Amino acid sequence: MSHTGSPDSTCTEQYINLPVSEGESVTGGQQTRASSKLYIGNMDPDVTEDILKDFFTEKGINLNHLVRLDLKGTYGFVEFSDQSTADKAIDQCHRKSLLSTIIKVEPSVRMDRIRPQRRHPTTQRKVSTPTTSTSGYDLPHGINCE
Repeated sequence: MSHTGSPDSTCTEQYINLPVSEGESVTGGQQTRASSKLYIGNMDPDVTEDILKDFFTEKGINLNHLVRLDLKGTYGFVEFSDQSTADKAIDQCHRKSLLSTIIKVEPSVRMDRIRPQRRHPTTQRKVSTPTTSTSGYDLPHGINCE
C-alpha cells in the first residue's frame, strides 16, 4: 500500500556532507565569464605594462575599453569597460606565448570565493528524509514532505 503523504505525515530535514570534487566549486560548478575583470597569470617577470598592451593589441583587443591594468610580477589584473572585450581577450590570449612563456587569461575570482587547494572541503546539502506518518504508514522514499 502506498501513502502519498497527508497533512498528518511528518518529515525531518537533515544535512549531509558531500565531498567537493577536484575542479568543482562549492557554489556549484563551472567558472563563468560574469566579470570584465581578468586575471593574467604565469607571466615572465620582465613583462611591463607596455609589453602587455602591445600583446593585447596584436591579438585584436581594443585598448580603448581598457579601464585598469595592474601588474604584480608574474601575474596581474586587467579590467575592461565591457564584457565582450573581456571575453575576446580570454578567447584570443589565454594559453598564448608572451616573452616565451605561455600565459593564462581567465576571469578574475575574488579571493574569498576560492577554496584552499590543500584541504578536502565538504559542502552541506539539504535532503529531506521521510519518516513514518502519524497514521502508521511508512512513506515511500523520495516524497517531498514540505
